[in-house]
Amino acid sequence: FRSMEPTRRDSILRALNEDGQKLVDEGDPNDPDLKRLQEEIKYCNKLFEDFLRRLKDEEADKSSSRKFNDLSASLQNDLNEKDKILKGRVQESIPRDLESLETLVFQHKVRNIV
Repeated sequence: FRSMEPTRRDSILRALNEDGQKLVDEGDPNDPDLKRLQEEIKYCNKLFEDFLRRLKDEEADKSSSRKFNDLSASLQNDLNEKDKILKGRVQESIPRDLESLETLVFQHKVRNIV
């Protein structure tokens, strides 16, 4: 079901319903076999609906997983960059003049490194 094209699934369901309805229309309304056919067609329609719902739920889950993975990767990249900046700052000597020190503090705040 999952590997079928949506148009193919729709055409199969449509053909099942149309052909089944033709048989029901042409037959005796009291025929137990036709009543059973109608019940089985209803059951097939329900199965199709259930399969479609499951397929949509799986696609929604995959989409959510992709969004989470993308967000996690972006966050990891940001953290790696901040880590690199902090490691570089730790290795640098602390400036002795006030102006250079204020510049470093400003740069630190601008880059959102706390």
